[in-house]
Amino acid sequence: MDFESFYSTLNQTENIYIYTTGWQQASIASYLSNQLLVNVGKPTVVMPSAISELKMSKNWLQDHDQLIVISFSGEDPDLCQLLD
Repeated sequence: MDFESFYSTLNQTENIYIYTTGWQQASIASYLSNQLLVNVGKPTVVMPSAISELKMSKNWLQDHDQLIVISFSGEDPDLCQLLD
């Protein structure tokens, strides 16, 4: 896999937010957050696993921010609708 575009985007990003859909995904998010800080030098915010929190994020997410969503199946209709 070619991650060059992904890392290029991360380097240009000011804020990285990670949203998860469950406690196992939150564990992965915590690890990813630490690795992004160490390897890319970017601090991240791991958001609570509540759809209401994700809905509120639309008020303060900027075009230069990145939102990473970690979901087990990715088949949550509310989540998919919100991210469209």
